Amino acid sequence: MNQVKAIRQRYQIKRPEFAALLGVSVRTLEGWESGRFTPSGAAKKLLQVIGASHEAFAQLQRFKGEEQMIELERDPEALTIMGVPFATKSNYEATVSAIANNMFEGYQPTVEDVQYFAEDHKQPINPTEALARVRQAKRVKTNG
Repeated sequence: MNQVKAIRQRYQIKRPEFAALLGVSVRTLEGWESGRFTPSGAAKKLLQVIGASHEAFAQLQRFKGEEQMIELERDPEALTIMGVPFATKSNYEATVSAIANNMFEGYQPTVEDVQYFAEDHKQPINPTEALARVRQAKRVKTNG
């Protein structure tokens, strides 16, 4: 069976909805499923990701239109996020991952949040724990 069709059928989604999630026409999707041609570029990568991860597919479904695009100001060469510099590449990458994953849930980071992540904690960043601390600090500021 064609891999594109297998992915769609595994998620029990109709062609029009799947095509819309991938940002392609139904005709293009039909072409991929029939084997007349194959996906390439970003579509190929996206199919690989959602084919390998139910979580990735679920997150993709949360974004129905372009108005829900998420953008995080960052510079991987300078190791900065929202203008805040990071001392190590590993903490920079962990922070990008933590923030981006939580932005899918509606989290909007502030410069203060990013500064917290950039502080030298003398240990690797635990993204879940760090975001919980940031959120708790915000609750204390709001309530106190």
